[in-house]
Amino acid sequence: NEYFYLVIMNKYLILIFSLLSLNTFSQNRMSSTWLNSANFITSIYADSKEIWMGSYSSISRKNISTGVIETFSSANSPLSSSINNNITSIIKDKSGKVWFGTSIGLLVFENYNWTLYDTSNSPLSGNSIVDLKLDTLGNFWIVTENTRSGDVSAIDLLSNSTFRNIDVSINFPIVNPNNRYRICVDARNKVWLAVYNYQTSNSGILFYDFINDTWLPSLVGTGIEPNNICSDSSNRIWYTRVYKDSLYCWDGSTINKYELDSALYGEQILSLQMNQANNTLYYL
Repeated sequence: NEYFYLVIMNKYLILIFSLLSLNTFSQNRMSSTWLNSANFITSIYADSKEIWMGSYSSISRKNISTGVIETFSSANSPLSSSINNNITSIIKDKSGKVWFGTSIGLLVFENYNWTLYDTSNSPLSGNSIVDLKLDTLGNFWIVTENTRSGDVSAIDLLSNSTFRNIDVSINFPIVNPNNRYRICVDARNKVWLAVYNYQTSNSGILFYDFINDTWLPSLVGTGIEPNNICSDSSNRIWYTRVYKDSLYCWDGSTINKYELDSALYGEQILSLQMNQANNTLYYL
């Protein structure tokens, strides 16, 4: 059997699901009081040394060995005190820098020093970052919303300290200014894009062709409606659908559906993250 651990988090608790086979879930509940200090949890990053949590107003870090918790807000970071910061994504790179996708731009933490990239000091397509992924080559894939061009979503690539926009208009039949995007990188460093259009319900999953610098469709059609996407260590694609209480796994040929209890996480899953090192799947 293959083992997958699925974690559902909200303001009050963490729920851990273990996928013991392709059709069976078991559930364990783990409470954690320090989570409540972070307001409403919107993102998470965890490794062997520390856990980072993002919320609408602040960022918290817990040292696993000492149990010490630090909180960063507008008082000790570039986070705003007047608007919703909405920390949507947290990533740590190989050098130890921690990167945050926020509603005010791309925020970087290094040795208690902060750097904020936004439309005023960088070529970012927009300040509201809704997804952020790091590939094995050190490239950051950034999905922004409410862009300069007026599109609902855009994709930027940060490579070797240089930003550039990644066009999605080639070889894809349902490109529309109202598309919403989410990104994942699989174990082979293949970059996948989930596309959903809230007006037409046209949707699909694409992968990026590095050689030809273009997106190519893999799973396209109405009814897919992916609003979150990730990949496991076997390079299978996991995704959730808009306003649906199910989890889907696509192995390149077959889609398997897993029913979840919507009472555990509300109207829909807001975030889906996979730790490929141990196949831990996180829900928010």
